Amino acid sequence: SAVARELLRNFPKGNKKPIRVLSTEDLQAIFTTLDDMLGWRGSVARGMIALSFATGTRPKEFRLSHLEDLDLKKMTFFVRHPKGEGSWASATEIDIIREDMVPFLERYLRERTAYLKEHGISKAVPMFPNLYRGLDEFYSANAFYIIKHDVELASGVDLKLKDFRSTLTSITVNSDMSLLP
Repeated sequence: SAVARELLRNFPKGNKKPIRVLSTEDLQAIFTTLDDMLGWRGSVARGMIALSFATGTRPKEFRLSHLEDLDLKKMTFFVRHPKGEGSWASATEIDIIREDMVPFLERYLRERTAYLKEHGISKAVPMFPNLYRGLDEFYSANAFYIIKHDVELASGVDLKLKDFRSTLTSITVNSDMSLLP
C-alpha cells in the first residue's frame, strides 16, 4: 500500500560501518580524564559524555536537551529531539541505565549552576548553555566535537560521541541478557 511504502521510505537504513565499542581500559582513561578537566569546557565534557553513556542517547539528542529533561530523582531523561523526528519518531522519556554516571551528572549540574551564576544568569533553558552565542543558546554540533576532541587529546583515546551508545548497549547486554529487550 502507499502508506507502507511511505513508512519504509522514511525508515532508517542499516549501517554498513562496523559498530565500535570502547574497551574497559579506554573508558577508564576517558573518565579519569573527565574527572581532571578544568573550566567550563571540562564541565561540558563531563556532562555530555556522562549523559551519553548513562542513557545511550545520540549526540543531537543530548546536545539539544533542556535542563528540565534530566530528572535524577526519577532516573529518567526526556529525549525531545530523537533521530527520525518528524517522520517516524517522537519525543520520549527514557531511563538512565548507568547509575554510576549520576555523580558525574550531579557534578556537571553543580558546575553549570556556578558557571551561570558567575555570568550573572539565574537560569538557562539548554542543558548545555553556550553563553558565547547568547542566553539560551545551544552548542553547535561542531562545538561539541571540538570539546570531544579535547577529551581525545587528554585521554589518548580515539572516540566518537556515538561510541558511548554502542558501548553502553554491549556492556549492559553482556552483563545481563535479560536486559536485551
